Amino acid sequence: MKQNTAGKPQSLTAVLGTTPVNDAASAVAKSENGGKEEIIPQQREAAVATRSISTKATRPLLEATTKTLPTPKPPGLSPPPTETVAMQRQPVAEKPEKIAKAIAARETLPQNAVANTKRDRGRERTALVNKPIAKLSPRRSSENAALQKETRPLTREQSAEKAYREGKRFLHNGRLAEAEEKLRSAIRGNPRHTLAWEAWAGLLISNGRLIDAEIALEEANRAVPDNARIVQMLARLYLDQGLNHQALALLEQGRGSARNNPDYSALLGVVYQRTGKFWEASDAYKHALAQRPREGRWWLGMGLALESDENWQGAQRAYSRALRTDNLPSQLVPYTKQRLAVVRQSVR
Repeated sequence: MKQNTAGKPQSLTAVLGTTPVNDAASAVAKSENGGKEEIIPQQREAAVATRSISTKATRPLLEATTKTLPTPKPPGLSPPPTETVAMQRQPVAEKPEKIAKAIAARETLPQNAVANTKRDRGRERTALVNKPIAKLSPRRSSENAALQKETRPLTREQSAEKAYREGKRFLHNGRLAEAEEKLRSAIRGNPRHTLAWEAWAGLLISNGRLIDAEIALEEANRAVPDNARIVQMLARLYLDQGLNHQALALLEQGRGSARNNPDYSALLGVVYQRTGKFWEASDAYKHALAQRPREGRWWLGMGLALESDENWQGAQRAYSRALRTDNLPSQLVPYTKQRLAVVRQSVR
């Protein structure tokens, strides 16, 4: 009895146009009596015919599925050219000819392929230009900033500082003429450069050019008013020339800005003593010793001011204190002992 297959979905075998070999070789049908399987002769012939037809139809598919697949390569390497089974079975002598043809085909690329290659390179270049630059490390960024700073033109203050440093180097090496030129150049670039004024004045004084040094320091005092170091240099220069009252006027003028400068106060005590103002001199020394109590020279100066003012006990204490310090110059020790002996006789 034939089975009705209309309306049933087609199987994979029906779609591919082939049936399994076992099913084609043993087409069976169940008999109506007892459900036993019998091989009907007509079915056997139909199965043989179907097997021969299906074998011819499915041969290309079987050959395609039995081809050797290319061996996978690690990532990053181009895959080897795929060869068919027939090419692999060809003799080795035929392969160089095919390789030569493939190389010739690559060398003669069509125009559109060349254009596509140029366009791709342009895209890569554009992408590289638009790609953000990685941030530099702090050390590299600081080096680049220093390089940019060096290439920029220097300001007047920077040029003056550079000239001052070069002048100091020349001065250290004994090249006095070049040092003076650089120091004067620094002052022209920055008239308020106090270190350049001091170095230039010191150079003039060491060379015995006292008048030039006096003029230079007076100009410096006008350019940088009430600068304690410049005032002290000019006052000492006045004292060395016997200009005591000019030195006193100069120091008293800038005393307000030098209250916390013990060297300034001690120099003012010297000038007071030379001008006969002994009480003011002892007061100035007292103010200086309050900040540096172990300065032996100042104790000696205070003793001289008190002795001149006939304050014998105060002078005795000041001389004794000067001898107890460990920084009194050795050439002043005999003179201090002599003055102490004179004061002790006055006290008795």
